[in-house]
Amino acid sequence: EDWIVVPNMHEALVSEEDFKLAQKVLQKKKYHDNPAHIFGNKVKCPACGHAMIRYTRTNPTFKCGTAKMTDNYGCKSHTILQRDLEKIVLAAVRTYAAVLLDAEEVKLAKLQKSKLSQKGLEGKIAAEQKSIELLEASITKSFTSFASGKMTKDAFLQKKASINDTIERKRAGIEKCKEQLRELTTGRAETEGNVVELRRLCELEALDREVVDLLIDRLLVHGAQEVEIVWCGAFGAAE
Repeated sequence: EDWIVVPNMHEALVSEEDFKLAQKVLQKKKYHDNPAHIFGNKVKCPACGHAMIRYTRTNPTFKCGTAKMTDNYGCKSHTILQRDLEKIVLAAVRTYAAVLLDAEEVKLAKLQKSKLSQKGLEGKIAAEQKSIELLEASITKSFTSFASGKMTKDAFLQKKASINDTIERKRAGIEKCKEQLRELTTGRAETEGNVVELRRLCELEALDREVVDLLIDRLLVHGAQEVEIVWCGAFGAAE
């Protein structure tokens, strides 16, 4: 079970001094992409589509690693500093949020003007429910007439069927009004929430991972100052 280790039993491929020196170099050379940072796995090379490597020896820098291995994709060897990428993306997020905010405010204004429609729907539902109560009462009244001999059985059944058909149509109309009412009220609440969040994004001072995940699908780096942003389509916007 226990291994017996005999030092210097075989001739080493490299000297112990060279081995220790190589280990020191490897420890200093940190270039692993850490998905925990705000752009984790979102910075892509537009040529090969792979995630760009984040080098962190000094200032965090992104560079395509594919270019070192092959030229089949036409990857460029350009790099971009993370701090420059953050500035570019932050400015784009503010602009993007401002465009979406304009659209949401227009939508909210229309919904607010439709309050009369909401009251109209509520009034129509109440009126139809009252009408159904009266129709159901008329069935009871007709049955009383039938039971007392003032109405034939066929006449009663015919009238009852006609009234029930009317009641079913009215109930279907009520359900349609309720659905319209739900869409109206839910849509207003959602839009009001979007407006609040977009106003916050318009005044954003620094990016964080939550904002990046909310808005951005990927970042395609074409150059040190040229970045293409593919948005997620948040707040109902097109990608």
